[in-house]
Amino acid sequence: MPGLQLEALEARVLGVLIEKELTTPEQYPLSLNAVVAGCNQKNNRDPLLSVGDAAVNDAILKLRVAGLVDFVQLTGMRVEKYRHKAGAQLHLQPAEVAVLAELMLRGAQQPGELRSRVERMHPMPDLPALQAVLDTMAGKGLVVRHERVPGERANRYAQTLCPAQGAVGGAAEASASAGTGASRAPGVLHGEQAVGGHESRIAALEAEVASLREQVRMLATKAGDPSGRD
Repeated sequence: MPGLQLEALEARVLGVLIEKELTTPEQYPLSLNAVVAGCNQKNNRDPLLSVGDAAVNDAILKLRVAGLVDFVQLTGMRVEKYRHKAGAQLHLQPAEVAVLAELMLRGAQQPGELRSRVERMHPMPDLPALQAVLDTMAGKGLVVRHERVPGERANRYAQTLCPAQGAVGGAAEASASAGTGASRAPGVLHGEQAVGGHESRIAALEAEVASLREQVRMLATKAGDPSGRD
């Protein structure tokens, strides 16, 4: 999907859905409550978050519009659940999906730590195997290598779908400040940035409505009502 760019919380949600499918398949697909819990959990996350249902639901909606998440209504269950479509939509192999999820959940990492963390989701026998996956993903424009910084033993690798991944912490602070009346802190979105966020949310909702209207029209046509009234 050329040109695809995710917001920080969207990347966290997508990473959570991939992680839970691979580590706890018996609990997958996930309900909204489960996705929120996965976004806010304290282990295997950087930065740590405290986001609510509304923010996560908004991120899920945008991911659905982008074709990266789908909803599932399981037989006999009233709660809507969600699953990711990252592998199919981004044309990734299973190992690449796992690496992408880990980079979304914990940010840029050195190969050694990345390999050990990816192994909980997908077998990664050694560093050459991981490097081959990273090289393939770099060729697809999904991974970039950062120059080694003083004091570190190796280069770090980061995913490119959400370059501003660290801003997810600022977004969470903004939500907390809005609810408590606290003063603005560094990194919090406000002013023109906040307006842009509202506009993108409205655009996503309009796209979802248009898609639903088209589905209704097609169903009505099949039922013998060519007008497609909704």
